[in-house]
Amino acid sequence: MPTWTKEQEDAIYQSGKNILVAAAAGSGKTAVLVERIIQKVLNKEDPVNIDQLLVVTFTNAAAQEMRNRIGEALEEALANDPKSNHLKKQLSLLQHASISTLHSFCMELVRKYAYHLDIDPKFRIADDVEADLIRQDVLEQLFELWYGEKEAEDMQSTFFGVVDRFSNDRNDLDLESLILKLHEFSIQHPNPDKYLEQLKNTYDVGDSVSEPEWLAILKKEVTRQLEVMTLRTEEALQLTKEADGPFHYADQLDADKEMLMQAKGALAISWDEARTIFTTSKFQQLSRKKVDCNEEKKETVKAIRDDVKKRWKKISEEWFQRSLSNHLEDMRTLYPVIAHVTEMIKQFHEQYQEEKKERGLVDFSDLEHFALDILLEDKESKLPSAIAKQLQEKYKEIMVDEYQDTNIVQETIVQSVANQIGQGNMFMVGDVKQSIVRP
Repeated sequence: MPTWTKEQEDAIYQSGKNILVAAAAGSGKTAVLVERIIQKVLNKEDPVNIDQLLVVTFTNAAAQEMRNRIGEALEEALANDPKSNHLKKQLSLLQHASISTLHSFCMELVRKYAYHLDIDPKFRIADDVEADLIRQDVLEQLFELWYGEKEAEDMQSTFFGVVDRFSNDRNDLDLESLILKLHEFSIQHPNPDKYLEQLKNTYDVGDSVSEPEWLAILKKEVTRQLEVMTLRTEEALQLTKEADGPFHYADQLDADKEMLMQAKGALAISWDEARTIFTTSKFQQLSRKKVDCNEEKKETVKAIRDDVKKRWKKISEEWFQRSLSNHLEDMRTLYPVIAHVTEMIKQFHEQYQEEKKERGLVDFSDLEHFALDILLEDKESKLPSAIAKQLQEKYKEIMVDEYQDTNIVQETIVQSVANQIGQGNMFMVGDVKQSIVRP
């Protein structure tokens, strides 16, 4: 029997609410998830049938490993209680339990409810090479079509304006890559067209004097970084106040703290006020006086200050080299180009879907979106369909391994079959430090 920590035991036995176990790789998160499954099935007071759990993993190997470990635990329990009909039932249900990758779960849904969708129920999954060849073929056809268009007076809002911005003199590979990447981002959203509209609208700053949404996000991040730098500076200052600390660095650290406070205050006024502080302020040199102090603490203070200076420089160089008005003017210029790019991506998606349909193919992204079509009344409201409600009744708990790797589409699928009433019945494990970037 493994020895569990107090936190692990809490994760195994707590219930009645959504639970997220966030821990680093190698800390036993998956083992905790498997033990939770076993304990729910073996619980004598309120036993759960194994097919009443939806367990989502990210590889087929992980799913099979879970089945094996659960099977071994059930066989051991049955050996200790050979008359238990419940345990015998669980062993018979195990191979048909919903322990699989999310794509396998989606495929099962799509096969079962294909009559709800406009697809061939005998579809097959396109492999990566085949899907890539189709995408390249579709792009080639579309570029031939687009190059045949007449040039408009306002070139920026046409295909030729896009080519001018994103292609080079020799080929269109950069533009093709851009279309494919943005298409990939869009289909990781439950509503790809909405994602593309939001992308386009980000550049629609017009002549409005109100603060763009993206600027508020940047301000929040800069403020967070300034707070981190302030805390680090205070940590260094505290070391200078200790009996054997490098007290001769205190004046410069006080000046650092004052500069950080000025930057934070300027940012609260305007982006350009903060830009002035970041581009004109300088860190003072640390005192070169030779004093009797603890060398380790002295080096620690210098390392902390180097980290603060590095953070300051990174923000200054990446975000404050140009004025806000220049950025906004660039976005106004780019808006018609980006608007046309989004239309090109929509055309590509439509043609790509048509090509796959003619060949009776689907890819993994299709499986996810078809599953959403089955599970939601519509993708805007995200209201669960009658089928989703049946699954909500069936599954007593939804368990997700490697939760940090789910995109928004996958999370929406899982949420649609989770309990919509009460405090929730989702159990998720993952490492936030390995989290993917979501669209």
